[in-house]
Amino acid sequence: MMNRKGSASEGIFAFTFLFLIIIMTLGIVSAVYLFYGDGYDSREEEGFILNAKIIKCLNINGVEKFKMDFFGNCGINKKVFDDSKMAFKICKNSNFDDCIAGKEEFYSYGSNINLCGLVGAKKNKNYPRCATSYFNFKGEGYIVIASNNRKVQKVGT
Repeated sequence: MMNRKGSASEGIFAFTFLFLIIIMTLGIVSAVYLFYGDGYDSREEEGFILNAKIIKCLNINGVEKFKMDFFGNCGINKKVFDDSKMAFKICKNSNFDDCIAGKEEFYSYGSNINLCGLVGAKKNKNYPRCATSYFNFKGEGYIVIASNNRKVQKVGT
């Protein structure tokens, strides 16, 4: 005769042990994926930050100082701006489509701003992300379009 006392608890213990191993494996795999996986794409948010800086600079310095030395008067580093492949365009009394087309241009810097008007650009991760802001200055309506094509940074590399 076999002694079968406690054999059910061995099965439950094995199931609990397997369950814990699976949970720990999933945790390790997900942590590695989050750390080494795709980077964070903050290009559009950086465009909105640039728009806010441009609007603030225009309000503080006025039109003449703004146009004379944008980078010096606004406190923006030109080298960082160029290395990040950023561009912006400011249009006066215009809408988005006319501004992209170059009508009513007030001030611009950079060359890839026209890509903001492409319909398929939002789906393609290689195209710049664009941010659009509207504001009024001394009774005039302005639109600021900023594009950013800086490569997405990865945390683990």
